[in-house]
Formats: sequence, C-alpha cells, structure tokens
Amino acid sequence: MSLSCSCEFYPSDYDSWYWEDHSSFKPLATKKRRRCCSCKEQINIGSDTIEFFRYRNTKNDIEERIHGERVSLASSFMCEECAGLYLALDELGYGCLDISQPMKDYVDEYNEMREEAKDSYDV
Repeated sequence: MSLSCSCEFYPSDYDSWYWEDHSSFKPLATKKRRRCCSCKEQINIGSDTIEFFRYRNTKNDIEERIHGERVSLASSFMCEECAGLYLALDELGYGCLDISQPMKDYVDEYNEMREEAKDSYDV
C-alpha cells in the first residue's frame, strides 16, 4: 500500500476483483448493515455511504457468453468517515487507492510525506 499520483489500470491484470466507479454519498439502503470495506466497522442502515461497484474478469468462454467480458459482483460500501478521506485524497490527485486498505493509513502516509517535504525546505 502506497500513495501514487499515477495509475495504470488494466482490468485484465486482476485475477480476483476490481472496482471502476463509485456512487455519491447516499444512505445505506440494504436489508442488513454492511461492513466498511476500508476500516471494517459496521455501517448502520440509513447512514451515509459511498457504494463501490465491483467486477471480476470472466474465467471461461461460458461466463463470457453469459456476462460479457466482466462479471458484476456485490458492491462494497465505505462509511462516511473513510469515504470523506478517500474523496479528499482523490481530489489531491491520489487516484490509485486500494479501497480495502484503511484510509487513515493513507492519510498518515500523506502527512509523513508533507512533514518530510517541509523538513527539506527548512534546511
């Protein structure tokens, strides 16, 4: 896990799953609570979340005939706090974040990089 300003995304490189898009903030409208894909805390029904739309590549010709080149998977949800951090980092240009990693760790890494840059300018 590391912050990166550039990202070369090729869905064919992923054996398991990948995500391509997310919703805007909206209340969780599922029948059960969901776990945040980042911090793993429970998200209550009605709480604001961002939904990430997940996919995987087809594994054989039969799947490809049925689904096309990719199979839709169950969405992942991110709690309001983690989603806010995700959107802030994305706005700063860090678009290649692994949504399954804690967003707070990415923020800590960002703060460390800023401190190092600040120290190098103070010299």
